[in-house]
Amino acid sequence: MPMHPVLLVDDELTIVSGLQQLLSLENIPATIARDAVSAEKMASDRFYPVVLTDLRLQCGDDGLRLIETIRRISPGTAVAAMTSYATPAIEKRLLEIGASTLLRKPFETDDFLSTVRTLRPKNLETLYRETAPRLRAMMARRFGLGPDETQDVLHQAWYAFLENRRFVLDAGAWLTGTVINLCKRTLERAARERPFEALPAAERSYTAATVAVTAVRQALQRLDDKSRALCELIGLEQLSYAEASDRLGIPLGSVGPLYIRAKQKLRHELEN
Repeated sequence: MPMHPVLLVDDELTIVSGLQQLLSLENIPATIARDAVSAEKMASDRFYPVVLTDLRLQCGDDGLRLIETIRRISPGTAVAAMTSYATPAIEKRLLEIGASTLLRKPFETDDFLSTVRTLRPKNLETLYRETAPRLRAMMARRFGLGPDETQDVLHQAWYAFLENRRFVLDAGAWLTGTVINLCKRTLERAARERPFEALPAAERSYTAATVAVTAVRQALQRLDDKSRALCELIGLEQLSYAEASDRLGIPLGSVGPLYIRAKQKLRHELEN
């Protein structure tokens, strides 16, 4: 049985009040929200292990959007949907967005209570089991990391998540972004520690691109302001001479010669 209040979301006061009283008789505290906006704020302010929401709120499909939001801002919450107009398409959508179950209205009291009792919040172990295989596959496919390296990166990301999870709104996205950054650092460290020719093909490609971009950025910073601006606008942003002339206030006839000179300066900096 949930140790914290259940959140009930329904815009029909008679229904939601009746469900709240029913849970109270079973010593299950319940909090009421009458619309999706209120429910989102309440779920953001405190952790509700269980949320039951009607699908048809004030704006039609607000219930579906609410479930998506709660699964994002509170991945440990188990969410059940209540509706009297379930269709196969809706059931499929509920499964896709992470709803735990569907209660079809009108439902029996015993069915409702049984659903509340069996719903359990997702713990950290469950979250790890759900995300780890996808992250390992992404690391191997995108960065070419081996099993030991993927496991090491995964552990680093998970430890960081445990330290920061109070501030994480979307656990899946946060972990993915952290893993990508850690993979890049792993490849960059490997590039420093091993000869370039000894790197696997995927790492050579990534490392070469990283080194090239870094070198160009550093070289650009060593140019004078006008030369740097011309290289960035024409060479990187692909502006025409006329557009660069308007942007920089340089006579159109002077843009071409100045750009050629700027490229020569950039090439000289790169060679050095």
